[in-house]
Amino acid sequence: LPYAEGPMELSGAIWYQGEANTATAASALAYACAFPQMVRAWRRALPSLSAYFGFAQLSTWCTSQGGHPDSIAEMRDSQLS
Repeated sequence: LPYAEGPMELSGAIWYQGEANTATAASALAYACAFPQMVRAWRRALPSLSAYFGFAQLSTWCTSQGGHPDSIAEMRDSQLS
């Protein structure tokens, strides 16, 4: 969870989720709950993030890095839910 101290305000955040959650379809589907919870927690901790929270989706090239094609598709769908 990010922490800000002092007179600082963030105008937004960008999140890149690595391939760790693509090991199985179940872990990718669990991300559908974990990701929105993380965004809500960050926005509670840093109210200025209500303006913008972007994320980068995993690319299909991850399969050559040990990711599983079906799980990567599930992960991408989870990010949009």
